[in-house]
Amino acid sequence: MKHTEEIYWWERLSRRAAVVLLLLGIAAIPFAMRIPVDNRMENFLSVRSKGAAQYDRFRAIFGSDEYVIAAYTGKDLFDPGALDAQLDAYDLLREVPFVKRVSGVPQVYEEVFGAEDAGELKKDFLATPFYKNFLISEDGKVAGLFLETDAPVAVEGRRELIRAIESALQPLRDYGFSVYVVGSATLHLVMEDITTQETQRTFPVALFCSLLMMIILFRSFRAMLVAVLSTALTIVLVVGLMGVVGAPMSMVTSVLPLLLWVLGLANIIHITRCYQEHHAAINSVHDSVVAALRDKALPCALAAFTTACGFLSLLTANMRPIQELGVFAAAGLVISLVVNLSVGLLLIRLLRVPAHGRKKPRPMRWTVWSGHFAMRHARLMLGIGGVLVALTLYSLTFLRVESNTLSFLPEDLDQVRHYMFVSERLTGLDSLEIVVEVPNGWLDERCWGPMESLTEQLSRQPGVARVVSPLDLIKKLNQWDHDFDPAFYVLPENTAAAQALVDELDEAAQEELSRIVAENGTVMRISVLIRDASTSHFLDIARQAEEFLHNLPPPMTGYITGIVLLLAEAELGLVTTQITSFSFAFVSIFLCILIGLRSWRLTLVSFAPNLLPILCTFGLMALLDVPLDCATVMVASVALGIAVDNAIHMLSACKQSLRSEHSLAAAMETALGRVGPPITISTATACIGFFAMGWSVFIPIHYFGILCGFAMIVALVADIMLIPAILQVLAARTSVGLECVPPQSGE
Repeated sequence: MKHTEEIYWWERLSRRAAVVLLLLGIAAIPFAMRIPVDNRMENFLSVRSKGAAQYDRFRAIFGSDEYVIAAYTGKDLFDPGALDAQLDAYDLLREVPFVKRVSGVPQVYEEVFGAEDAGELKKDFLATPFYKNFLISEDGKVAGLFLETDAPVAVEGRRELIRAIESALQPLRDYGFSVYVVGSATLHLVMEDITTQETQRTFPVALFCSLLMMIILFRSFRAMLVAVLSTALTIVLVVGLMGVVGAPMSMVTSVLPLLLWVLGLANIIHITRCYQEHHAAINSVHDSVVAALRDKALPCALAAFTTACGFLSLLTANMRPIQELGVFAAAGLVISLVVNLSVGLLLIRLLRVPAHGRKKPRPMRWTVWSGHFAMRHARLMLGIGGVLVALTLYSLTFLRVESNTLSFLPEDLDQVRHYMFVSERLTGLDSLEIVVEVPNGWLDERCWGPMESLTEQLSRQPGVARVVSPLDLIKKLNQWDHDFDPAFYVLPENTAAAQALVDELDEAAQEELSRIVAENGTVMRISVLIRDASTSHFLDIARQAEEFLHNLPPPMTGYITGIVLLLAEAELGLVTTQITSFSFAFVSIFLCILIGLRSWRLTLVSFAPNLLPILCTFGLMALLDVPLDCATVMVASVALGIAVDNAIHMLSACKQSLRSEHSLAAAMETALGRVGPPITISTATACIGFFAMGWSVFIPIHYFGILCGFAMIVALVADIMLIPAILQVLAARTSVGLECVPPQSGE
């Protein structure tokens, strides 16, 4: 009587929950449709670091360090017609909203030479290093317009900014110049476009292949429809939740819909398959649903919560997009569990899903054979597992932390080609900002020697295109004060002479000076323009700069900053993040298993089969030289949470079988016969979804998909081979045996 009342109570609650979830799903659709994409670099910064505070101070003093460079070549830069085209573009660019200042050949031509005497302009640009590798190339064939911007926060605002810049550059194209536009704003737009395109491209592939696998497993269109509708509702609810709270999609969270599709299918596959097995023996749909609920509610709940713990471990990351992926993926797992146990069961009843054919489904032979083989050769299996663990642990020493935003994009993409051209032919695209505090003022001749030494040492570093220093401006003013004679491109004789040069500057020039000297001349800005965009090389130069700053004579002090530096340091911290997040996931996941299975021995059994996939995945990364970056850093915690699902279903089925079977071998055969097909198909479905990401040309999604798919395959093999082997060894070594396992005699 009590059991009947519990079932009635659950059915009533389940149906009410299903109605509520369906209504919420309808309400969530508008929010899910309007969710924006935002890949701004500042979103990936840690706000808790000392460097973030220094960067905020830098921006408060000097403004934004974001810029756009428009490089152009193909014509004589100093031909009168070419200069007219450059002046036209210059005038249009100054009218573009959010463009604060435009520097380049036409600006100097107008402000210094009064738009006259092209010959003297050319001589001035090529006679000294002042403009070279910054506004003009070393060979004088490529020029660049340097646009300082206050980039708008909204994505569409950035898009309008770039469109306006491209439109303003049309006079250069009309004259015959080849134009290349690069900068953080352009890169953001490319990342946003390709993120959206690749999500739309890969999801249909995963969807089609998943449907095919479910047809093979269920042999019923109605059963497949239950899984599809339940999982689709989960995705709509989670993406709608992101829209409600204002969380945008990024290159990290763009994998969320496909990830939820893969993860949401796993539990509903187990529930529906279990229902079909019971329905083959029980004519009543209602009784079959109740039996499936009784068998699968606990393992499905454990699988959902352990996977959610794996994702929640990403909260230890110092990048907001990674944290957002962890939160919404974890929420998605819980929502998926509720949807499957309410809407899923309701759909099974309403659609009257048939049994698996006319006869009771037969177990997959390969899973049963593998289990038998593993038990007969238990020590061999454990030995092979131990060797793999040792090899993969050794391979971790070769794992490297590296990131290069350009490497995320296809090489044949126009924006990548533009970046490569500007980097190779004109100047560096990554800026390391150095702030030097000079209490006596920057015109104090006693500080000139250390400053010159600092810039010279940094200029000699490999990959540095140019070091822009306030002292360069003083040299240029001194040259102009001596009739543009290149011989006078040197520092003035003393502080008084330098002060006289600065005092002669007009209002526009004084404003330009404030970009590099502030706080009444006591704070100076030095910009190191670096060609190589890789994190490791950038950080090498940053470390060298810090060493040089430590050697500055007192009272001079300084520090390095810049958004690129903060991103590089955040990526370097990914190793620490990985260790912390994986430790949290490991402890919380196996604590959930212990509570759910109520067996510390079975919990211990689940350790090795779920650690091995993670170690093998990192070993594959080391073998293929795949770096640890903002995408691959998530693989370990995510894969651990996903891979443990199969172990939970296997151990739960084994525990149930041990109550009725007389030997461990028979219990394992029964368990593998019951869970072998669903864990194989759910793994295959997950792998298809992940490998569909591997089809993406967007490198972070590409590697994330391949590595997670590989981890799933290793996890399946490890579960089917290692769990029986470990159980056999444990049963043979204890006189008491495992919980519910009779002592093994003669086996």
